[in-house]
Amino acid sequence: MGNSFMKVNTLISNVMTIVLTVFMTSCGSQPASEGYAVPKSFHSQQCYLTQGESYIWLEQEDEWLALPAAIRQQMKSTAINWLAENVFIVSMGQKPSAGYGIKLSNWLLEQHHWQVTRITHDPEPGSLQAMMISSPCVLVKIPKTIKSFSLKNEQDQVLGRWPY
Repeated sequence: MGNSFMKVNTLISNVMTIVLTVFMTSCGSQPASEGYAVPKSFHSQQCYLTQGESYIWLEQEDEWLALPAAIRQQMKSTAINWLAENVFIVSMGQKPSAGYGIKLSNWLLEQHHWQVTRITHDPEPGSLQAMMISSPCVLVKIPKTIKSFSLKNEQDQVLGRWPY
C-alpha cells in the first residue's frame, strides 16, 4: 500500500509540474501588443503650406518651427508631444474658392505599419462658393512606435511612404 501511494503521489507531482510549466510558458509567450485608435484629425481651410498638393512628415519640433507661422497658428490646439509623436500633414495647396476639402479615411492600423486613404472634395461645378483663396489641409499625430506609414489616393495608388 505504501509503495503504490508513493507512486501515485510522484505521478501527481509530475503532472502538476508539467501543467504549471505549460501554463507559465503559454502565458509568457504572447508578445505585448499595443492597441491603436484612429488618430484625431485637425483640419484647416487656411494652411498656406505650398501652392500645390503636398505631404509633410515631421519628426522633430525644429521641423515644425520651420513651417510658415500661418499653419502653426491654425494648428496651435494640437499639443504635440515630440518625444512620442510624429506629425503628418496633407495639404491640397491653394484653391481659387471655398468648397474644397480633404480628409483621411479607411485607416489600416497594424502594429508597426499604418495605411490611410486621402479623400478630397471639390465644389460641385456651377455651385456658388465664396470667392477667396483657400488652402485646405489636415494634420494627424502618428505614434513614434509606428515604423512605417503610407498614404493612398481613392484609386488605391500609393502617394507616399514615411519614413522613406
